[in-house]
Amino acid sequence: MLPNSDIVEKVVLGSGGIIEGAREGGVLIDMTTAYPMSTLKIAKGLAKEGNQMLDAPVSGGVVGAEQGTLSIIVGGESELVEQCRPMFQTMGKNVFHMGETRSGHTMKAVNNFLSACSVAATSEALALATKAGLNPRRVVDVLQVSTGRSCATELKFPRFVLPRTFDDGWRIELLSKDLDILSQLARDLRVPMFIASTVQQIFGFALSQGYGQEGHTSIARLIEGWAGVKVAG
Repeated sequence: MLPNSDIVEKVVLGSGGIIEGAREGGVLIDMTTAYPMSTLKIAKGLAKEGNQMLDAPVSGGVVGAEQGTLSIIVGGESELVEQCRPMFQTMGKNVFHMGETRSGHTMKAVNNFLSACSVAATSEALALATKAGLNPRRVVDVLQVSTGRSCATELKFPRFVLPRTFDDGWRIELLSKDLDILSQLARDLRVPMFIASTVQQIFGFALSQGYGQEGHTSIARLIEGWAGVKVAG
């Protein structure tokens, strides 16, 4: 599980990489949030040497990792997925086989896009509601039992934003990278994604302002600054 596809390619296919020492019949499991087309390149390189690959990114954050309740999203041959399932189940509560190689990484990009959207949209909504005089804690309570609910209202705002900790363990630089993955995939497949472009710009701006090492919920602080209000409770 590494930061990005470039690093994975170097570690696996580069000089002195895994491929040079891998025995025939080996299995590489990449749990990075990675670019699907890069994943396919790596899988093909390994296959030439008689090895197989599963892409198996995870969702659930630091809490899910600590508690062994991660969702593991797998791409690759069905038989190989089943052989590895017991290992996945020691790390995660939910194991999903999405299809062929790279499908796990594709699904992860879609998930992280929606996660970023919910944090950004909820940040804007809470900034507006707070500036209008509403109690942000009560706003989150209402959203959580209404149609505006999301992971942001259920977990991220109550745990990280309202108490002002922002220590969610998922750095803005990494989520920004994930949004770049989705954007590149959308271009490759010629799928227009207007909302994705906007959210990518928000997180890219946060990166340019020195927020890269901050938890991704710190995007709320950036939006608060624009609105001239603090969302706390």
